[in-house]
Formats: sequence, structure tokens, C-alpha cells
Amino acid sequence: MEGKVVLSLGNTMWLDPLVERKYLPNINVTTNALNVRMELLREKRAAENKQHVRLLRNLCEGVIDLQPLEGGQTGLSDVCEQPTALETIVLPEEGFHSVYVSAVENPGLFFVQLKSSEESLEDLKQKINSGVSKVESEENEISIGSLCVAKFSEDNLWYRARVLGSRPDKEYDVFYVDFGDREWVTADRIVPAWNGILQLPLQAVECALVNVDPLEKEWSEESSDAFWEMVTDQLLFAKVKSKSASLVAGSHRFAIELYNTNTEHDVIISHEMVATKHAQTSAEGIKILFPQSATSIEQHDYKFSHQRIPDMCLQAHQCSDQAKKAEIVKEVQSIVLNSEKSKDDIRDCGGVQALCRLLSLSRDPLVLQHVLASLASLSFDNASNCDEVTSQGGLQTMCSLLGKTKNSAVQESIAWALKNLAATERNQNEARTRGGLRALCELLRTTMDDKVLERVTWAIGSLVDNNTRNCQAVQDCGGLKTMCELVSLAYSENVLERTIWALGNLAIDMKNRNFIRQYGGLENICKKLQELPSQQIIKQGAMTLKTLASSNHHNKDVMVRLGMISSLRSLMTNEQQGLGIIPRRVCGDLLQRLLGSAAGNIHTSSTATAPDNSTQECSITSGVVIKQEPETRAVNGLMQNGDVDSEEDDDLPPLGGEDSDEKNERFPSAIITPPPNTSENLYPREIFPMSETQRSAVASSTVSIRNHAIRRVEENDVVPYSVHPKTVWSQTRELVRVCVKLRGVERQQTEITASRLKFSTQLIHVVYELDMELSEEIDPEQSKVIVKGSEVQILLKKRNHAVWKWLLKSKEKLPYVSVDFDRWEVWSSSSEDEADDDANLPTVPTNPNNSHHTSGDNEGRKVILLPEMLVSDSESNSDETLPSDVDCLKFY
Repeated sequence: MEGKVVLSLGNTMWLDPLVERKYLPNINVTTNALNVRMELLREKRAAENKQHVRLLRNLCEGVIDLQPLEGGQTGLSDVCEQPTALETIVLPEEGFHSVYVSAVENPGLFFVQLKSSEESLEDLKQKINSGVSKVESEENEISIGSLCVAKFSEDNLWYRARVLGSRPDKEYDVFYVDFGDREWVTADRIVPAWNGILQLPLQAVECALVNVDPLEKEWSEESSDAFWEMVTDQLLFAKVKSKSASLVAGSHRFAIELYNTNTEHDVIISHEMVATKHAQTSAEGIKILFPQSATSIEQHDYKFSHQRIPDMCLQAHQCSDQAKKAEIVKEVQSIVLNSEKSKDDIRDCGGVQALCRLLSLSRDPLVLQHVLASLASLSFDNASNCDEVTSQGGLQTMCSLLGKTKNSAVQESIAWALKNLAATERNQNEARTRGGLRALCELLRTTMDDKVLERVTWAIGSLVDNNTRNCQAVQDCGGLKTMCELVSLAYSENVLERTIWALGNLAIDMKNRNFIRQYGGLENICKKLQELPSQQIIKQGAMTLKTLASSNHHNKDVMVRLGMISSLRSLMTNEQQGLGIIPRRVCGDLLQRLLGSAAGNIHTSSTATAPDNSTQECSITSGVVIKQEPETRAVNGLMQNGDVDSEEDDDLPPLGGEDSDEKNERFPSAIITPPPNTSENLYPREIFPMSETQRSAVASSTVSIRNHAIRRVEENDVVPYSVHPKTVWSQTRELVRVCVKLRGVERQQTEITASRLKFSTQLIHVVYELDMELSEEIDPEQSKVIVKGSEVQILLKKRNHAVWKWLLKSKEKLPYVSVDFDRWEVWSSSSEDEADDDANLPTVPTNPNNSHHTSGDNEGRKVILLPEMLVSDSESNSDETLPSDVDCLKFY
């Protein structure tokens, strides 16, 4: 043993260091085989006490005269004293710290540098390399343990180092104290350190990766290389989990977790090492990753089968036999599928968390498929589980895997899971920010598997549903163009249907409607419909075309030019096609829009006569039929009116809902028979019972169509059909306002009695009708009809000032009738609202969820009337769930 005496008192000596020196003849090297101080610290048989000698000297001061030690008194002549002030920096134990991994021995021993010291290190490097030439060459041997400056072999630059060993031929084993590298250098590549470079603390921090162990007893070279590939040249975040005595540099070795956040998918390095089979989770890591399993694995007293899921996930994680592991996760999937009513219980017992952890720690394709299927099932129609999957990192892992895996079955499973997770807006945005949308678009471009294509288009369509930013992201990633091309290339009907549906969702963004036309998607959809496909393709294609035509005259013109008017007529009149209720309804709605566009393009006038800008308000007696003219004002051929909506208001959202057909299949298909005379059937007898005198008055008052081109379009053999228009209602103290959302109404027929409202009008070949039995009585004499802009307002005078809880007496929730919250007016207990007769009073938008009032004096206070059904109706009948203005069709 050899050591350096740092303090002596009588027969007692204090040594630092105390080492066992060993000569290795095969390589001609003398090295330290054992460092007593480090070994005691490593075995936890001693504690670090850097102030030991100083405190002893302080105790002896004034009592015992301690002479300073001379160099000759040192038992180890070639070990020099280190500067006491120069220490290795430490990692703060709180928070996350930006670091670079500078050197790696293995995952259990590597060195990091703080990013905050990057500039100081660069200045130090410049100072060393500019000043090393001024150091005088000395013949004396540099002592082991001393600081020096050595030239690194990879870049031939000088860095601070510590001498760890030597050979007789004057070669030195040096450790670069600011980086953590270690190598042998010759005497001409090493010089003593000087005081000017010993001010900055040593920068290489000794670390170990937390919660992982080697697969065997020692770390393999392959595992060490894999770890280096994951961390090299990456700015990482480090989180200190624990610390122990250092073995090489400084006072402590820090057990840290490393996070790589440089890509779209954050990577936890320890998880990646386990997932890629370069490490295994340590016992401490098991408790952290599977906390529910760690506490219950010894009990095995399961009351329900789903309570086993956390323990089974842990068992699968620890299983080294891949076939056995696949059997375990397959059984987990079976339990999940058979526990449809226990999804919340599975989340509460830690099942969702355990599945997400297993997903992040696995790379076996079969295991991944079963885990993904379980998470997809748990997330379906369960918003809490959707949020739990995201909170536990499951969605992030899926997005990361999607960009890495080449296995088509795994790709299909991930896309299906993402489709279910897209039920919440949070997850839609998370999938975009984590790179999931980009990965889906890339997969859509490269895959040739029909099953993968179907699931990917379904996932994209779900992720962009009512999410403008995601719609734009898909366009930016090239996914929109790929789907437009896929419409013409798809051979699978399922792929075609989902692609067209996804394009319809993407077309909600108005910019995308132009892109879809430019990429050929519009033309491809029209051609597919003209090939007489299945009813599902017809329905989905017409729905998407309707969205594309919304507020876009260019798209309408393209559809007309491609012959869609005649194609839609053929589809609707072809008895062999036998369209169901929903496909027929959508085709009819699209045909109406295209006929209006075609008529507008046939006739062009340079001037327009401004109609009389007046609103006819007629008193309505019981049972009397009234005709109204629209309130409009034309200036230079353009409609201008404060109440006239823009082109956007003319176009309603597309039809939607996967279950629409199921709700309407109970209605028999209508028999299509062209009418003998369209004009005579303008108001069919089935609409309202009218006397012959009333019918004659209506017929005699019919105004001829002003535009001959429009007449030519209407006189074609178009099958007239009846629909229910989209209708909204609101109320004030004295009035109930029923608004029929139709633009361009020139003639209408309204019959109002004390308890009933009937309305009918025809636009081109479509008859819009309402027949409502009201929940309360009204005064027909004081009620009136106003045609203005994009709606027909029917103002019903209440017989009393009570609140109407329902519009209809039957309390039936009709899908085409909803509450108009924007016009639900606020009024006071005084008579300040008596001036409502002009129907132009300002309204205050009201949030039905914020309608509670505090108690107190209500005199003169603003009151908001809200019926009991408002919240449920607004949710069930919103434009998102009812994207059409019609409920059903009648053909004459």
C-alpha cells in the first residue's frame, strides 16, 4: 500500500490517498488497483468528510504545535496535493437540467456537462490552447493524482486532465476532468497545469442511468454502444433521482433520468433502453412503473377478473419468453373486451396506466397489437379513459411508434387506437403536436395495404373533425393531396368510403375546399358517383360534395360541368338503384344546390332592378293563409341588407353521423313518380287542408318566374320532394319567434291558429313544409310573418306571458328544430320590451350553462328565460350532430 500523509500526530497519521499499487508486466503499466477511500465510500462503510483535516487542525490550534509537512515526509512521492478549492460541479437535485452527455463507459457510468457551462468551457479551451506553449518543459515526472494538461488524440487539442496511472516508458493514464474521457498519452503530450486555468470547477459530472440494470451481470459493449447512439450530440434534460459516492470524479455519482425532447416524440432514455432490449428494469424501477402491481401482486385476491390487468402487465413485462408474453397480453385483451361495462373500474384499478407503461417498454409486434387493441377498446366512447391514456404517455408512445414501425399489423392497430382517442379535442391537438398526424400522412403515402389505408384515413378523418388546425396540418403534411389521389386509385370500397369521408371532414376548412379541387379530389369523387357505386359510397360522396359546394362557386361550377345534375337525377329516379332514405335525401339536397348554381350561370344581367324594400306585415286570423314577399335591397345587382346573411349562411353543414341510416331504415323507401304538372302541385293537398277558394287565391297570386333561364331549369323532369327545413325558435315575454332558415323565399304559405302552426314554400323543385302543434296557446290576430334575408320569421303572440318550456305540445325532440340561443332575449320586469313589434330589437347571446342567478331583490332585474330542455336539446340538435336542414323526404 502507498499513501500520502496529510497530517501526523505522534504515532497517528492521516493519509489521502491510500492506494494499492500494482504493476502489470504484460502491458508494462503501474496502476492503482485499489483506492481505500473510494472503496469505503462505495461499500457505504464511510461518509464523505472533506473538512476532516482542516477541522482537526482547528482543534489543535493553540494547544498542539503542528508542523507543516514537507514533501519528503510523503509516503507516495509521485502523488501531488490537489488544490482544495477546485471541486467538480454537482447537479442540483431539484428540477430538470439541460445537459450534454460527454463520455460513456456504460449506462451505469457516464459523464454529463451542464449546458449552462458551455460558454465557460469554450473560454477555458481557448485559454489552455493559447497558453500551453508558454509552459516551460520540465524533466520531472508528473505525479499520479495531479492535475495536468493533456492533448486529446481525437482532435489534437489540449484539455485539463488528472493523472491516474503511469508506465515506465513515461506514458500516462489520464482522465479528462471536464469531459470524462480517458486515454494513455506520451510524455510529449502532457504538461503540468498552471494556476490560470484552475479557477473553473471541474465540469465532468459522474452519472448512472436510473431504474435499469444490465441484461447479464455486466454491461455489454453492445448495450453501451446503443446508449451512446441515443445520447450523443443531443441536448437532453436530466432529472436527479438519487446520489451515491463517486468512483472516478467528484464526490457523488448521480442516478439520473434522461429525456430527449428534440423530436416530435419525447423519449425517456431508460424506457428506450428497456424497449430495445439493451437493459432490463431494475427492482426499484418496477415499483415506479407499475405501482398498482407492486402493491397488490402478493395478494392475488381478485374479486373481478379486470383487477388482474396491472399484475398481468407486470408479468408480461418481466417475461423473457416472447411467446409466453404474447399469451399474457392476449388474455388481457380478452378481459378488456369482456368488461365493456367496467371501463371506469379498469382505469381506477390502474389497468390503463399499466397498459400504457407496457406499451412504452415493448417492441414485439404481437405484444404491441394486443396492448393497442386493449387501449383502443378502453378508449372507445369513454372520454375519461381517453384522457388517462394521454396523461400516462400512451398517445405519445403511439405517435412515436407509428413513425418507427414497419409492421403493417402494428400500423393498423395504432391507427385504430388513434381514431378512438380522437374523441376529445385535447387528444386531437396532442396527436398533432406529438407528430401523430404527420406520421399518419406519411404512412398514407407509402403503404399499399388496404387495411392500413382504411384505418389511417379513418384516423385522419377523426383527428380533423371540427379541428381547423388539424385540417391545415394535414394539408401542410401532404396528406390532403394523397387522399385526393387515393379516391381514383382505391380498389377497396372500404378504403374509398373512408377516404371520401375524411375529405369531407377536411373540407370543413374553407381553404381545403379549393385545394381538394386543385388536387383533383373533386373530379375523382364525381367520377366515382357516376360509376353507380354502392349506396354507402353514394351517400358519403354526396355528403362530401355538398360540403365542397358550400360557399364555393368554383366547386359548384366544376360539378355542373362534370354532369353531376343529370347524374344525381339518374340516381334518384333509378328504381334499380333503390336508394335508401339517407342517400336519397343527401342527393336531393346536393341537386338543389347545383340546380341553383346552374340557373345562376345560365343568365347574366348587367343590371338589376331593386325590389321594393319593405316588409309586409299582415294581421293573421285563425285559419287564414298568408303570402309574404322577401325584405331585400339590391344595389348594382348585389344583395345588401343588415339581416341578409352572407353566402356562408346559404350553405348548411354536411350530413353526418354513422348511425343516420339505422334511425331511418324503418321508413319504407319512397316510390318515385314524376308529377303530371309541377306548377299545379306547388302546394300539394297533403301539406295543409285548404278550401277551393283558398287554393284559387294561392294559384292566382303565383308570381311568374322572372328569369327565363331559371324557368327552363325548373321545367325539366325534376322529381319534386318535400323536406322539413331547419328551424330555430326563441322567446321573449310576449313573443315566440320561429325562424325557418331558408334563403330566397319569394312565396310562402303560413297558417296560424290558436294552437297550431303550418308553413310551406317551394324553392325550385323542393317543397319545404312544417306542421307544428304548439305547447301553449297564441293570439293569431296579433301574430305575423316577416320574410327577410336568409330566413322567414314567424312571430307568435303569446296569450299570456308564461315561459314556454317546449315549443311542441308533444314534447317530441324533432331533429330539424333547435333552440336559437343567440336570440333568446333578456328583458326586465318592467314593460321596456313592449317595443318588440318591429322585430329588430338587439339580442344578447346567452350561455345555457351560466343561467343561474343569486337570490335577492328581483325587481327590475334582467331575467333570462330558459326552458328545461335547452341544454339537452342544444347538445343533441346542434349542427355537429344534425348537419342537415332536412329530416326526411317525400316524393310525389
